[in-house]
Amino acid sequence: MATREKTKSDAKAPKATRATAPARAKKSSAGPQVKLIDPARLPLFTLLSFVLVAFTIEFDNEAERRIAHFTTKSRGAGKAAGGVWLTSMAMYINCMKHVPEDGIRLSELYDRARTPTNLAGMLRWGYVTLAPADGDMRKRVPELDQIVRATQKGANATRTWAPLFGEIELRWEERFGKREVDELRAALRDVAAKLSDRDLPDCMPILHHALVTRGPEKPRSHGSPATAVSELSLVSLVARVLSAFAIEFDERSRGSLAIGANILRVLDEEHGVALRDMPTVTGVSKESIAMAVGVLKTHKLVVEEPISGAKTGKQVRLTPAGTEIKHRARRLVETMEHEWRAHMGDAAIHRLRAALEAIARAEGAEPDENGNALLLYAGLRPHEENWRAALKPAKTLPHFPMVLHRGGYPDGA
Repeated sequence: MATREKTKSDAKAPKATRATAPARAKKSSAGPQVKLIDPARLPLFTLLSFVLVAFTIEFDNEAERRIAHFTTKSRGAGKAAGGVWLTSMAMYINCMKHVPEDGIRLSELYDRARTPTNLAGMLRWGYVTLAPADGDMRKRVPELDQIVRATQKGANATRTWAPLFGEIELRWEERFGKREVDELRAALRDVAAKLSDRDLPDCMPILHHALVTRGPEKPRSHGSPATAVSELSLVSLVARVLSAFAIEFDERSRGSLAIGANILRVLDEEHGVALRDMPTVTGVSKESIAMAVGVLKTHKLVVEEPISGAKTGKQVRLTPAGTEIKHRARRLVETMEHEWRAHMGDAAIHRLRAALEAIARAEGAEPDENGNALLLYAGLRPHEENWRAALKPAKTLPHFPMVLHRGGYPDGA
């Protein structure tokens, strides 16, 4: 991906999701060629993922217009570096949102965010500095005791990011209908309130080793209260519910919902998928695909082989063990949805699914011959100078966010 800085990230034992229904491809007026899928046939976590990813990309595209930044693209064009290295919304929520003007102890930053940030990246990309507190005379000050302070460029980016949540929500109310968005908020708040005993972040955590989703590794030491459900933005409500599902799935499966939902989902034993085609059919970046395939190969769940009849290129297909893992993961997803209904109330989960389905297939966009609309994609068209403008359009949004250390982008870009 032309605009992202490569950094080391992770990956672990995978799992999958429910197979999606066959669908006709249609090129929407919003730009990407997308695969129309009946939302009623998708798992709950996939519906949540579609909403989160679509909101985040629209948010990031608008932030790119306004924040002074530089990227690989601008470097390649010989433009002088200015501003900060461009990152995604997650890096605001898991870091910059919690850095006050006079700075914050790193341990308290992690407590407030309830999830780690990519500190090395935020330092290198020009957002923050890290140094001992004034008057701390210890020869070696532990990193967690040091003070994180925003640079001037980082503070400028923060002031740009903060109001965008409300702005994008207003766009969604105009696009999907205020009643529909209000209903989605209410349904999310109802479920999120039932998860209040879990110490969940307000964004999707950066994926850990083996692309696993994890919650906070230890109890908060500073007693920083979580943001009240009533005060959360729409996308943070989605993240609370989605991260709860993913953390539980990955703990119970000892694998990765991110890998299963995005990679195993499109593979089978008989027909290989060319690696070069994987970003298009999965909606996630080639870098995240490489990480995921590496994990799958390590566990002998896929084979990577030359493409039959082609002079170059490789393809990936499932092994019998990979097929079994895919089926087992699908069963676990179904079991968990049943358990969530029992624990949170069938009415609450039914209401949430209905609200998500209304957004995933809302009226008003260019429909196909069956009346299925593509309004969820309407805000994803990148402006001409946007780094995404140079990418080949994906046929789907990620079925689970691939939030990596590379910059926190929801498709692993």
